[in-house]
Amino acid sequence: MGDFYETDWFGLPTVAKNGPDNTVGSKRTLNVTSGTSTYQLIETLLSASQKPDGSFRQQFEQSNVPVVVPQAQGGGGYSGYWVTYEVDQTILEYESLIAWNVYWCVTGNPFR
Repeated sequence: MGDFYETDWFGLPTVAKNGPDNTVGSKRTLNVTSGTSTYQLIETLLSASQKPDGSFRQQFEQSNVPVVVPQAQGGGGYSGYWVTYEVDQTILEYESLIAWNVYWCVTGNPFR
């Protein structure tokens, strides 16, 4: 956690990287499967900061929009998403507080 290019922990490995890790403007490409098709989503890092205790904040957005899903796979598409991800160290050792805010514009039923 905390490295923009490290995504395996949420089940979507980064398949391409463009720019230095944790640098505003860097892009990562993820593969997402819906039905029998796989779609690439490109995310651009909009802001990143880290505190001395390891707490951090990242904001990123989907930059390859729209991603259209054929009707046979559910129809619709991904028209963009915006994420703010904050992780704060608590007073307990090995414990963190995580806030993950996602705004997503989806049409149809691309998750079938």
